[in-house]
Amino acid sequence: MINKVKNAIQKHGMLDKGERVIVAVSGGPDSIALLKVLAMISEEYGLTLITAHLNHGLRKEADDEEQFVRRVSREMGITLESKKSDINSLKKGTGRSIEDISREVRYRFLNEAARKHDAHTIALGHNLNDQIETVLMNFLRGSGSEGLKGMLPARDSLYIRPLLGISRREILSFIEFHKIQYVTDASNTESLYLRNRIRHSLIPQLKKYNQNLEKSLYNMADIMRLDDDYMKTVVHTISAEQDQTFTDTSIKKI
Repeated sequence: MINKVKNAIQKHGMLDKGERVIVAVSGGPDSIALLKVLAMISEEYGLTLITAHLNHGLRKEADDEEQFVRRVSREMGITLESKKSDINSLKKGTGRSIEDISREVRYRFLNEAARKHDAHTIALGHNLNDQIETVLMNFLRGSGSEGLKGMLPARDSLYIRPLLGISRREILSFIEFHKIQYVTDASNTESLYLRNRIRHSLIPQLKKYNQNLEKSLYNMADIMRLDDDYMKTVVHTISAEQDQTFTDTSIKKI
């Protein structure tokens, strides 16, 4: 798994040597595995890691999870940035979903942590299964290429997802091999959220028709990303040429 992460870093230009990296850590297996892998390669890349944990205050286990991340960070000798938010209060009167509010608050917190520590990279623990679920969610919503390309391995020269091509099964195997502790988010099993219904109901049904569903959809998302990048480059080039033509014509008239 370490080699896969290093290959992803190189392929997508995720990290420069000597960087300060904010690692978003919820305490679950994905983020804990991400933290462990980055710590294992930190000397090779000259990385300085800072863990960032947002306590959403949505579940009774939230405080225990914060303390777990605090303990892990302390044992690894890594600085921790943590914050507690009341998502339910922030949601009142907005008409927005818990997921949307949580995402907005989480990214704002991560950006604040990055500015505080002069970090130019924020590492997120999304994996291959998360990518597949995202693609299917966007497909069901009738999205075009922008949605079907799913999450990007690197975005805005700030966010990176080193585990995006690694399956949840591989991550759990890595954690078991290294005897790493993690916490389990009980809300991941609740049918209230669309992502959970896709994960536990839709995907098992689709796999009856294609056992390689994860690989197929991951490859499709990658193709859609390349196609979308190409089209944007073409549009940008044409626009630039038109602007130049307009400028040249204006100069001649003068």
